[in-house]
Parts: sequence; structure tokens; C-alpha cells
Amino acid sequence: MSSPDLAFRCPACRGEVQRREQAFVCAACPREFPILFGIPDFRLRSDRYLGLDEERAKARLLDEAAATRTFEQLLAYYYAITDDVTPERARRFADYAARGADRAALALDRFGEFGPGAAMLDVGCGAGGGLIAASRRFDCVVGIDIALRWLVICRKRLKEAGVKATLVCADAASPPFAPSQFSHVLAMDVIEHLEDIDAALDALHGQLRAGGAMWISANNRRWIGPHPAIGIWAAAYRPAWSRSEREGGQVYDPLRFTAMLSPAMVRRACERAGFGGFCAWPRRIEGGGARAIYAKIADNRTMGPLLTAIGPAFEAVMQTKR
Repeated sequence: MSSPDLAFRCPACRGEVQRREQAFVCAACPREFPILFGIPDFRLRSDRYLGLDEERAKARLLDEAAATRTFEQLLAYYYAITDDVTPERARRFADYAARGADRAALALDRFGEFGPGAAMLDVGCGAGGGLIAASRRFDCVVGIDIALRWLVICRKRLKEAGVKATLVCADAASPPFAPSQFSHVLAMDVIEHLEDIDAALDALHGQLRAGGAMWISANNRRWIGPHPAIGIWAAAYRPAWSRSEREGGQVYDPLRFTAMLSPAMVRRACERAGFGGFCAWPRRIEGGGARAIYAKIADNRTMGPLLTAIGPAFEAVMQTKR
């Protein structure tokens, strides 16, 4: 299957949709889904940070800026027009986005060998690191994100990298595809940001072929050290007010829309969705120095399981049972 052969479905009623010049139209219900900046927008709602109209307006600003900026410049521009992220945190997030392809390559190694026709769905693809890594291994690569603004940034990065992938704006809980089109699903650092984790896992299970596999990662609520994303110590054990920061004249909790998860919690959620064969490990990271020491501990038979349970982040692979 190549990306153009994808079969789309209405995320609301699951009816077939027809491609028009500037929209997809459901044949079973009256919904239309616009194509904005070349990206199909199949959302039934926006993310929790911005309303739908406000989010599309921000994506338009980024689309206009992308004409004269590189990916790195576009990323810097995004944080310059985002008023709830401190400059220090913006630098941290930009560095994280820039290294996404290296992290994704480590994740894809967990899947083992890929046969002919392998197709991957990258859920919450963000700045596109997972898509770049997957393009070297899969015949078909598709990325979805509920934030259109991030897909505009992602498109710029893919263009610079010479990577072809299908980008679709959609909610993980209601992906707009016909069932069983993907052999693999990648959900890198996204599950804790989903509004309805059970609904999303159930929907993603339906997107996988028989024997398909999903890889997920998340930060660990049991970790009492600095949070991998925001640097706050013992973040899951602190009240929201103690995590809050002032930016743009307002006070924000950087984890206000983030679920605090443990490997056991994710395993139970995956089992409820019909997955089996759940295996978890400490999250693998790239680099030398302290990171290399961490990697050796993670690979140790005795210390590895302990690090999975209480370390900063974990990753897991599971399969469909059908």
C-alpha cells in the first residue's frame, strides 16, 4: 500500500468520504472536512490549548512564514508567537524536536524486521522526527496530529529532509481511515497528552492489521527526579500550583493537560483495548556521558526492570490479538 492508496473514513459516522477540490465530503452524513494548506483536516474538535478557529489562524501564520524560513527558523517563530511557553522551556522543546529522528530510530528497532508492504501510522507526529526515521524502513508512512500548526511545521521539515509522507490532521481517538490499514503504529511521547486514552487505544487497535504492533512511550509518574520534558522534580507528586510558571502576564501549569502515567497503568489500558504481549523497558536515549551510563543500567537484567518501574520514562511494544 502506498500513501495515495489510503482509504479514508468519516471520523464521526465511519462512512466513506469523497475527495473534492478543497475538502473531503462524507457520503453518509452532511459533514465536510476541509483541506487546509494542503493538509486534510478531519478533526471533530481542536486540541485543549486552542479553539479550532484560533488554531487554524495560527497554522496560517506558520504556513505564510514557512515560505521564507528554514525548519529551525520556523520552529523558533512558532515559540515566539506562543505566549504560554517560557523562553527556557521553548529552547528545551526545540532541542527535543530537533532530535526526534534519532529517538524514533531507537524506537523502531524494537519492532524487529519489516516485511514487504509494511505501513506505519505515526500518532502525534509533531515535528516529524518519527516520519523521517520511518521513511527509511516502511513502504508507507502516514502521520496524524490533532494540531494543524504542528503539521505545517512538520511539512517544512519533511521537505528539507526529502521525505515523502502523508500528513493528516486528526484526533487519535477518531482516526479517519478504514480499518486494518497499518502494520505498525508509533506513538512517541503522546499517550499522556490524549484526552481519552482508552478511546484512542481502542481506535488505534482497529487501525492495525492482524498481528500488527504498536510502540508507545511516556514519562513515568513514579519518577521523583526532574521531569524529562519540563525539568520539574517529582512533578507527579506536586500540586499544580507548585508547578506553575508566569509567562505573558498569566500563570500556567505546564502539565495541565498531561496525564501522569506508569507502565502498569498503560499496560492495563492496552489490555482493555484488546492488545496482548505487552513488554515494557526503560526508555532508550541517545548520547554519551550520563546518558551512556543510563543506557548500561537500562540494559542490565537486574536494574532494567527497576528502572522501567521507577525511572524517568518508559517504552513498550504490544500486538493485536486477532
